[in-house]
Amino acid sequence: MRVSLIRRVRAWARLEPHLSEVLGGASVSFFLRLVARVLSLGFNILLARLLGAEGAGVYYLALTVTTLGGVVGRLGVPNALLRFSAAHAAGEDWEGVAGLYRQGMRVATLASLLVTGLLLLGAGWIAREIFSEAALGTPLRLMSLVILPASLLVLHSHLLRGLGKIRDSLLA
Repeated sequence: MRVSLIRRVRAWARLEPHLSEVLGGASVSFFLRLVARVLSLGFNILLARLLGAEGAGVYYLALTVTTLGGVVGRLGVPNALLRFSAAHAAGEDWEGVAGLYRQGMRVATLASLLVTGLLLLGAGWIAREIFSEAALGTPLRLMSLVILPASLLVLHSHLLRGLGKIRDSLLA
């Protein structure tokens, strides 16, 4: 049965030249995502053992708040980069892609810096008043410093997807 499936895939690949490219990209994507999930599981187990249940809870609460801050700080720019970079690239308008890149990075950087500043200044208040967890303040301040780099990584990944560089976007 397995040999039959392999023969069919090879036959399809000969008939459709883009199919082999899609299958190759999909297999690389699957493998990278599988490795990332296994590493994530290992990290979660290690974190729970090192910090205990309460410490891990504080960590994941801070991570959730900063993840939300990152989403707000990106202002939907990654989706716009994906959509419009693909359109510009299809028309081979590389100046348009470059302009889109500059503008998207500028907007997302300023918004992410604003969100980071607000979280840095308001971390103590958020920890005490919203979550009633004073221990959350310091991790929230530290993790808020990751908002800008993480946002830029997401933007670059979406831009690469829009340019058709799927494998490269998975590594970003």
